Amino acid sequence: MRKVQLILYEQLRERYKNNLSCFAKAYIERIEPAFADIEDEAKKIEDDYLAEMSSELGPEDLDMYYDIAEEAKFTALEHYQKLSLIKYQSLLGWISLLSQMWEQQITGFLSNELRKEGFTRVQINYWDVEPVFQQFGVELKDFDCWDTIKEMRKVVNVIKHAEGPSADYTRQHRPDLLEFDSSIPDKLELYKTSLNEETLNISNEDLINYYEALIDFWDRLPERMEAI
Repeated sequence: MRKVQLILYEQLRERYKNNLSCFAKAYIERIEPAFADIEDEAKKIEDDYLAEMSSELGPEDLDMYYDIAEEAKFTALEHYQKLSLIKYQSLLGWISLLSQMWEQQITGFLSNELRKEGFTRVQINYWDVEPVFQQFGVELKDFDCWDTIKEMRKVVNVIKHAEGPSADYTRQHRPDLLEFDSSIPDKLELYKTSLNEETLNISNEDLINYYEALIDFWDRLPERMEAI
């Protein structure tokens, strides 16, 4: 009797990898550069505001000039903070979508392969992935990338829900993602939000690490896997 198989054709493997690669590079090469000059942009807003509002002041209006200068700094700071938050939100959103792309790739792959083998009612979700592969002799926990992928999914849960079990996991396994400086060591705990304030110390390097782990995952899967 023929054993049930999962077959990861090379063309499909490369398609999955290329889709992840294009998506990750789009942030690094297109999205992130859009925020490269926000400090200069804020400084120009400050200078323009000060020049416009003080253009008709004389030497006797020094106190008013100082007030306008403070207003100019506040206006510039407000502009900078808004753009900085959007940049931060964009990175979190990109990491979340990258994770969801991979999750739909892997659950879709398993569902499609099992249907080909005659399993008509197949609904695979993320929690099925590891035990299903175990049935085909593949131990995902032995992949070097698997811990990073699990971390990524915990971080995505923190992005979506802020405080909760995933935040506690992140505090234990990646405390640097929640630490900024000694004055406010844990902004997530303070503000109770992951999206409305910059409370996660996440960088492009984290996005790249997660992307590389997902590519490594697809590289490590055998082409043919038989049920044991």
